[in-house]
Amino acid sequence: MDTSPNFTFLSQEFPLVAESASFAGQHVKGDPRAACFHVRRTMECLVKWLFRLDIKLKPLRVQNSNGDTSSKIAIEVYY
Repeated sequence: MDTSPNFTFLSQEFPLVAESASFAGQHVKGDPRAACFHVRRTMECLVKWLFRLDIKLKPLRVQNSNGDTSSKIAIEVYY
């Protein structure tokens, strides 16, 4: 898939993020459900990258239904 001109700046460092963002932009009217998936995937990848880049950022502690707390970000990285 070709990268949209709106996301070419991402292509060098994050080619899969750029591809996913481009897909979302191109399919927002024709397939909105798939576009939403790709927007979320794009944002999850970028948030994960931010947490790796800036060590001052700390993920929120989440309490699960069983009472366990976790500060681990459960996001797969696609780049």
